[in-house]
Amino acid sequence: MLVKALIAGVFALCVFTSCGGTTAGGPGTGGGQGATAYCASALIPGDLISPAAGTTGVSTAVGSVSFSVADARMLAGSLTLYPTVGAPVQGGAITGTAANAAASVPLLQNQTTYRAQLAANIPGDLCNPRASILGTFTTGS
Repeated sequence: MLVKALIAGVFALCVFTSCGGTTAGGPGTGGGQGATAYCASALIPGDLISPAAGTTGVSTAVGSVSFSVADARMLAGSLTLYPTVGAPVQGGAITGTAANAAASVPLLQNQTTYRAQLAANIPGDLCNPRASILGTFTTGS
């Protein structure tokens, strides 16, 4: 009975946290070529610096987004802005340090909320790709 309960608990944990598998996948899947490891979380903490998370009225010509991230290895990745409607916007090359990094961004849509997210494949990490959800901001008035 205890063994059945333990197996059921492990299965439930896998369902809610995405245990590793043998195929490539998104954050938390433990994906990667032949990966069989368990990934409790593929999220790396991070924060928007400018524009600050939750800011409204951001210029569509903001030009760049600055942020911090808990793991400097994430700086080898890329910044993507996900609008509430429309195609994702890819940021330029990331410069700076983990405490204050930045990436250029093109002209943005007016009156649109963007979720800023950093993604990176960290060499040797079985939980690739790793992600940092930095926060959201809204353009326009």
